[in-house]
Amino acid sequence: MTSQSRRSTLAAGASLAFGGLAGCLGDDSGTDGPTVFASFFTLAEFARNVAGEGFSVENAVPAEGHGHGWEPRTDLLPEILEAEAFVYLDADGFQPWAEEAAREIDANYADEVALIDALEGIEPIAYGDDHDDRENHGSGNGHEPDHEHDADHDSDSGHDADHDSDSRHDADHDSDNGHDTDHEFDPDHEHGPVAELEVIDRRHENVVAHHHFDHWHGELPAVPPGGSRRLGTRFVDGSGEPFPLGSGSPYQGSARIAPDAPETVELAAEGADVRIDGLEEGRTLLVFELREAGSVVWESEPIGVDVEETGEEASRDHGLVDVKFFSDPLSTTTAVRTVRDGLVELDPERADRYERNAAAYVDRLEGLHRQFQDRLVDREHDVAVLAGHDSFAHLGRRHGFEVHTPVGLSPDDEPSSADIAAAVDLVEERGIEYVLYDPFDGDRYAEAIAEEADGDVGTAMVSAAESYLEEWREEGYGDYLGQMEELTLPAFAKALGAR
Repeated sequence: MTSQSRRSTLAAGASLAFGGLAGCLGDDSGTDGPTVFASFFTLAEFARNVAGEGFSVENAVPAEGHGHGWEPRTDLLPEILEAEAFVYLDADGFQPWAEEAAREIDANYADEVALIDALEGIEPIAYGDDHDDRENHGSGNGHEPDHEHDADHDSDSGHDADHDSDSRHDADHDSDNGHDTDHEFDPDHEHGPVAELEVIDRRHENVVAHHHFDHWHGELPAVPPGGSRRLGTRFVDGSGEPFPLGSGSPYQGSARIAPDAPETVELAAEGADVRIDGLEEGRTLLVFELREAGSVVWESEPIGVDVEETGEEASRDHGLVDVKFFSDPLSTTTAVRTVRDGLVELDPERADRYERNAAAYVDRLEGLHRQFQDRLVDREHDVAVLAGHDSFAHLGRRHGFEVHTPVGLSPDDEPSSADIAAAVDLVEERGIEYVLYDPFDGDRYAEAIAEEADGDVGTAMVSAAESYLEEWREEGYGDYLGQMEELTLPAFAKALGAR
């Protein structure tokens, strides 16, 4: 069977199903020529600017739909197989439907559709690492952060995981996960000694290890070399009252390598969570701790953890790392070059055109980066409050600021009252004058924080550039560059007090 007939057969089998969906697809070209199929708006933007007149470009996600979290009503594989190339992010959990389509193409249609992974060559940020990097190396903008860091290390080990818990990239996970992390704590309760500790695997929110009566039940998940595992901690006193962990609480869960145990991992404590990074294969022992105001008030018996190959690429797991590089225009240049290389390989006769187009677009992206650099270098704050899911870790890392969000990492996360209160406290403590919001998340939480905070606090709209509103297109800034210039840069300038 020829390639075209195989495509046609599969597409025909789903033609009725796609009849109602076709109008929802973001067909950005209006032509019937060769097609690049992009898994969401941002990648379509990159492909369109590189392809020029060479290919038409289709965006799978309709207007006002998040690239991350949007799911098609039915299988898009037949539509993708009508294209010559599929541009996507090879990141576990970011767009499950796109990842499944890529696996199917790789297994059965590799000679018919070119796969272009726009994440290739870009290092995702492990949740928490962006803050740690700034703490160790400085912001690079000529001034020190305007906040304090907790870095109290246990004298028994230089690998204690007690890092700043105020960074929003700690992903406190105060979501409704069945383990009472969203528990309404009694502020008048005087906690007694720790009676139990539960360790929760954040990949599936299940308790994997349980410590009580000075011994462990269960085991910690293996960590791949070069990969990570994020574990939640839940400490409970003898009355059954959980200790409040995370922002605004004096308590923090942490872990350290047991004395004389092999140093096969690195550890970082992040609010209620501990992140374990695998360094080299082998087994070591960890001691979990509860800290109050930086001092250890309880510690567990040691428990083993293995660093070994797990058959997965944890470094591409969106549950562990932030792959939204496109908040940073400079990182975006790498993705544009990857798209260029993919199209050149696919269509070498028009290589000169793709190379010229990519070079021109990279120049514009580098110019946008300089705009951010010049505008944000002289600022009052090194933390911005975003009342929506966090999509700006890469931008923050580039320019040396943090993004605190009460919502978390997913568009579907909902903040607790404690999360909102912590954000209000941060706004008041730092004298922040603007709270950011993403219109795709809505402004409800931003308005609530601004209204609750003392002083004159406003809100400012920012765009994660994962999609677009029709009104933005009508006003001339619906494209990636326009959104970043007209929405994101001015909003962060306000939020950071840039002069």
